[in-house]
Amino acid sequence: LLTSFEMNIPPGATNYPVKDDYILPVDVDVLAVLPHAHYLAREMQGYATLPDGTKKWLLLIRQWDFNWQGDYRYARPVFLPKGSRLSMRFTYDNSTNNVRNPNQPPKRVGYGPQSSDEMAELWFQVLPRNQGDLNLLAEDYERKKVEVLREYNEFLLRIDPENAVAHTELAMLLVTQGRKEEGFDHLREAIRIRPDWDEPHYYLGVLLRTRKQLAEAKAEFEKALQLNPKNYKADGNLGLIYLQEGNPDRAESYFRSALQLNPDDSLARKTLDEILRL
Repeated sequence: LLTSFEMNIPPGATNYPVKDDYILPVDVDVLAVLPHAHYLAREMQGYATLPDGTKKWLLLIRQWDFNWQGDYRYARPVFLPKGSRLSMRFTYDNSTNNVRNPNQPPKRVGYGPQSSDEMAELWFQVLPRNQGDLNLLAEDYERKKVEVLREYNEFLLRIDPENAVAHTELAMLLVTQGRKEEGFDHLREAIRIRPDWDEPHYYLGVLLRTRKQLAEAKAEFEKALQLNPKNYKADGNLGLIYLQEGNPDRAESYFRSALQLNPDDSLARKTLDEILRL
């Protein structure tokens, strides 16, 4: 997926650009393409720049039609070598000249799921050469997925700064990118906005436990369980803390509680078995 949430199309704009890129870490065959936008999209460009600088077109629509949404399979797979840069370049016409413009007179339009909003998505279905390359591609693309999700939650917070779910999800995405302090800030905001919701307390406890602030982490997991007694992950984390503190009996009770709530909790099962063998 190539996409962007950075859309703020002013009224009267006739050539508003939106772009995204991704560098392929392995050789692939491109099998299909799926473009997606709404009524303001005008020209859609999708292409690959090969390592030698050659430009290979994958999609070119001069005058986009909303009814063309869908996936299109290439007559023959398009080979792209490792290091090729996939590019999306869409332009939007938010003027009165665009007969498909749903707003007359035109108004400012941003990203959103409604047809009166706009979107920019270009999906490619690709086939790596072997299982090893598939694993490399999946691992590399996971970083881009995190970036896309981070940008999406930042977009949600721009339109509603009091969105506790977006604060919580953004916090954990930032943590995966090494931005833990920002993650702490967003979790505290989520707790301020929705003090009766267990998830931000749970994730705050996880971050505190990684910092070895065990007393503070314990308080957050206990709060999460108070708000949601079925939060088996909080039970399991309390078990780990008590085990770390040298209290296996108390730890055992929390692991048993976690397994009662979720018998498939493999970590709780493994750790409980280890305690029972002591």
